[in-house]
Amino acid sequence: MLGSLWFNSFSSGGGGGDAYELISTTVLPNSTTSSVTFTDGGSWSNYKHLQLRIVAQSTFSSGSARGAMFLRFNGDSAANYSAHELFGDGTAVGAQAGTSMNQGWLGDFPFLQTPNSAFGAAILDILDFRSTTNYKTTRNIGGHVGTGATAHIGLVSSSWRNTAAITSITVQPISYNFVTGSRLSLYGIRGS
Repeated sequence: MLGSLWFNSFSSGGGGGDAYELISTTVLPNSTTSSVTFTDGGSWSNYKHLQLRIVAQSTFSSGSARGAMFLRFNGDSAANYSAHELFGDGTAVGAQAGTSMNQGWLGDFPFLQTPNSAFGAAILDILDFRSTTNYKTTRNIGGHVGTGATAHIGLVSSSWRNTAAITSITVQPISYNFVTGSRLSLYGIRGS
């Protein structure tokens, strides 16, 4: 039941019948891109919430089989973010949290030494992004399937402790670049 409610809230924006409209899609043509930034060109004011859909992999090729992707708003790299995550890999479950960080969390994505076709996927909701009275909250679900310890699913929430309206969103893998073919799409959500 809880799982059904969680997925339904993502598919309908939490409001049942809310309209999703594609704002922009970036498909990376090579593996030299270390971050992707979406910037408001004036159309974001038409929406109540934003949703980012990501299918990606990192160019890192040694060490851990997976690693985090991060997000920043309005270019803010100060210690204004906090996050928490529940995760599992089919064998073990865990939780982690962070405060006073210089970026929000998007969860784990696979690295190159996992099967090259094993891209990770995530859906991130950015709620009330235009508010100038409250801190911004995100929620996302993501995961990937590979071999052994590379299988992973996570539920992540982040907070940006700033009352400014969000006008840009930057996504980046930890320390490395996106793999060729990684796709990031930003949607606007109308409704309540």
